[in-house]
Amino acid sequence: MIRLACLLMLVAAASCTQIRNVTDTVAERTVGNPARTVIQPAIEAQVGDAAQAQRITDCVIEYATPGELTRIAADATSIEGPAPDITLLIADILSRPATSQCAAGAA
Repeated sequence: MIRLACLLMLVAAASCTQIRNVTDTVAERTVGNPARTVIQPAIEAQVGDAAQAQRITDCVIEYATPGELTRIAADATSIEGPAPDITLLIADILSRPATSQCAAGAA
């Protein structure tokens, strides 16, 4: 009986991981692309290299939460560039240890 309970817990945990992965993929496709149009130019202005900015942008998108990506994507229609709070949000995401490591590898 205990083995069955343990097996059921493992199956449930695996299902949760799959659901989370699907949710992350949907969020990336829905708001990741518009967010990319905001993030990449902001980073390129800082690093001066389009290819490097693209790799760093990938890191920001990978480590941003779906809510953060939604906030950034909402700024995609601005013709004046990212709003100051969006620029700060991008900088905050970049300052996280996992994002910093990813960005350092992208350099």
